[in-house]
Amino acid sequence: MNINSFEIDTSEMSYLGQARRFSVSGDIGASFTIVALQNPSSSSTHTLYYDFNNDAFESGHNNDQNNLNITLTSTMYKGSINFPEGGGDFVVKLIQTNSDTTNIISKFISKVSTVATLTFQAETSNTNSYETFPTTTSKGVLGTSGSVNFEWAITNKKTDANGFGLLQNTSTTFDELNLANESSIITQIENAWYFKTTDTVDGAITSATQFKVDDLTDIVVGMLITGVSSGSLTGTPFIKSIDTRDKTITISSAQTFADGITLTFKAYGSDNIFNAIGARFTFNAMTVTPTALIKAVRTDVSSATSIDLVDTYGIAGGNVVTYVGVGVDNSTSNRVTEVTTADVDGSNGVIAVEKAQLLAQGVVLAFAGSFAEIIFNGNITINSYPNADRTINFDVDKFLSVGAAS
Repeated sequence: MNINSFEIDTSEMSYLGQARRFSVSGDIGASFTIVALQNPSSSSTHTLYYDFNNDAFESGHNNDQNNLNITLTSTMYKGSINFPEGGGDFVVKLIQTNSDTTNIISKFISKVSTVATLTFQAETSNTNSYETFPTTTSKGVLGTSGSVNFEWAITNKKTDANGFGLLQNTSTTFDELNLANESSIITQIENAWYFKTTDTVDGAITSATQFKVDDLTDIVVGMLITGVSSGSLTGTPFIKSIDTRDKTITISSAQTFADGITLTFKAYGSDNIFNAIGARFTFNAMTVTPTALIKAVRTDVSSATSIDLVDTYGIAGGNVVTYVGVGVDNSTSNRVTEVTTADVDGSNGVIAVEKAQLLAQGVVLAFAGSFAEIIFNGNITINSYPNADRTINFDVDKFLSVGAAS
């Protein structure tokens, strides 16, 4: 008379209390005992045993309460164990009691000990041109769902060296981003969100597509390599396959890496993020609203292409910005060609324009094409929280670029 199988879901559990069903199959007449315990390292200074009468983990062990003794009267027995709220490491053991040889089957289950915090934030490779980005957080336990709203003011750096405004990328207009039913725009937004992590190269390679790393935590197929701590990248390689036995990664294009350098990996889009950290998101449509860029003329302008302004913060040169105002002559092309003297504080800003103007001091000009501030407003559906704190980034560079003096 044999026990053939003992089945219970051993996947990691959330912080919340929950029941796990188990099943035992074997020959009729086979006897067994089930004992469930919570390890002291994750609960307290002593082991807690499951009381099958009270359906709870309790201190001490009593054979009548903590041992589930069963003799099969059919080929299948089913039951359940209630796991408490909070974290811990648990062991569920089946011991066959009427066999000539000792037959012990152990199942190990872990519960997350904390509530995970998700941090959502914008990120850019042009850090010198932006003020500190805002962040939005949401807390939840493994496997549960929620949602989070955000309203981010993405602001140009207010310095003379970098205050030349933010420009929309030519491939996307702000009006398009506001169309929630446009599937192509939804896809574009979806692919701007990413999870980022780093890893260390274990052994130098030269013009090769395979290399080893120290650790594979949160590293999955489909991730891009976007940065190296030293040396350089050729293109933007992505992970094609991973050999978990020896921590070998195969990428899409040959690279040269020194031993011990740090690589930056990014998982773009909800599917890749889920594969990396086990959290599932729906990135919904957003609205993108530039703040009007208004400037006053500082001194009279008499038939000149040079205009003194109270300040130039947010204005880009390079023939990408237009402007209107009382007395402005836009009969022919009249864009801003250059920020001649950058001034974000208000004393001596000067711009050069295409067409000579005749303007009075104090005239208010409205500029379009570059912006000092842009508001991103949206919602994220969290279909399942991860098992630990994670940061999810929004790639601002997919939608914005930064202006220059000329």
